[in-house]
Amino acid sequence: MKDRIKSLRKKKGITQTELGEILGVGQKSISMIEKGMCNPTMPQLVMLSNYFNVSTDYIIKGEESAKDIEPIEREILKTIRDDRTLFGKLIKMLEAKKTVIDSFEGVAA
Repeated sequence: MKDRIKSLRKKKGITQTELGEILGVGQKSISMIEKGMCNPTMPQLVMLSNYFNVSTDYIIKGEESAKDIEPIEREILKTIRDDRTLFGKLIKMLEAKKTVIDSFEGVAA
């Protein structure tokens, strides 16, 4: 994961400081993530996914997933990412959606 985040950042042509500003953390936190000393939080993973236009599965595992965020959901994230209250509510909605999907997959298995 650390290498993918670093690669995505460099491909986008931004510094650790700039990525930290996007995630609301300092440059040191980004450095620690890129060194594998810590992992991004779930909201940060979603922000990274949104900013780099990749799935969270790609960031975490290096592969795309059929359960990727739908394009309309990605657009909503872009629109409200600066509003922390709405962003928090959206994260809870997405987590609830995943729980429902996972429960149906468990029944089908």
